[in-house]
Amino acid sequence: MNRYSTANRLAWNGLRSAEFGPCISLLGGYMTAPTYFLDNPDYTGFFLHRCVHTMDLVAWLMNEPVTLVRTRRFEPVPGRLVLHVAFEFALGALATVVCATHQSRGAPMEWWQVTGDHRRVEIRSCKRCATAALSRSRWAMRRQRSIRARMPWCRSRT
Repeated sequence: MNRYSTANRLAWNGLRSAEFGPCISLLGGYMTAPTYFLDNPDYTGFFLHRCVHTMDLVAWLMNEPVTLVRTRRFEPVPGRLVLHVAFEFALGALATVVCATHQSRGAPMEWWQVTGDHRRVEIRSCKRCATAALSRSRWAMRRQRSIRARMPWCRSRT
């Protein structure tokens, strides 16, 4: 149900604004603890519980049909799985997502960054959402410093 978290809804609203423009790329990941899926040696619980929602969220945030999905898998030890998933979309946009089961259970990590033409939306742990307009004008740089002062989790790069 990632679509309905507050930060993801805020991000979706920002991504659909005329000011943001078309989505060009997405980078993100979700990591959780291996103990949560210990009873599933084939990782079916992880695939059904987390990866399905993650893949749905990627297509939803990009607002384009997915045309190709490529995956790579790495299992350093039983119970710890890392998936690298690459998406291609109908209009040429790209996405790269990492899903893994080697993070502590007390602090699962989820983050997304969607970029447009000199624009970016970042989502951290489904709780925080920030937008950044990448510009070199003095006014824009002052504004970004002001935004960062009010929202320290907003990592704008100028």
